[in-house]
Amino acid sequence: LDFTLTRIGDVGAAAISKSLGNWGQLAELELHFDDTDVGDGGAAAISQSIENLKQLQKIELGLEDTEVGDAGAAAVFTSLECLPELRSVALDLDGTMVTPAMKASLKLRSTL
Repeated sequence: LDFTLTRIGDVGAAAISKSLGNWGQLAELELHFDDTDVGDGGAAAISQSIENLKQLQKIELGLEDTEVGDAGAAAVFTSLECLPELRSVALDLDGTMVTPAMKASLKLRSTL
């Protein structure tokens, strides 16, 4: 699903995330919110839904050039850690409000 360059924000991302709960057997997911107004609230809502996709093996989540900060990035990363079948992750946080320290922390956690 590609919402790039739309006016979607946290409320829209939360509404979309609710529908993800209906896809419990989903093995692959691509979500792109690049160049939108999605922030920490939207990222947290998306994270809560992703966390319930226990069969997910591959995810591509584009949050480039959004308002997502450290809290949103941490929520996304924590939800990904809850997925036992996950084998492939592409998470784009370029151009976000995520601090270099948080990016370094997430990179370290992803190698453990």
